[in-house]
Amino acid sequence: MVPSRSRYVIIDTNMLLTLFEQTFDLENEIARTVGRYEIIIPKAVVQELKVLSTAGKGATKRWAKAALTYIKKKGFRVENEGNDRVDNSLITLAKKLNGVVATNDKELKKRLRE
Repeated sequence: MVPSRSRYVIIDTNMLLTLFEQTFDLENEIARTVGRYEIIIPKAVVQELKVLSTAGKGATKRWAKAALTYIKKKGFRVENEGNDRVDNSLITLAKKLNGVVATNDKELKKRLRE
């Protein structure tokens, strides 16, 4: 049964980079896991991707550029939560929107469960 209301899914930087490193369908995986959804990208994630796209090295630099293009192309909602630290912004948005965070970061997952 698919929920009638969309679930907010807040995306971490590492998840966006993994999207291009491993070439998987992020939106299909989210739909399979949570049903209806709306993707939210914290402004701090966009800022981190911008830094990686200019100061990063090799594949990370390419993936960061691709992630920025992907965000723009898909028209994902970018939310300014007023926090420059990526992990804190993800946690704040998850609480504020009663959403879930898509991340590969073990420490962040631990903080989210607290």
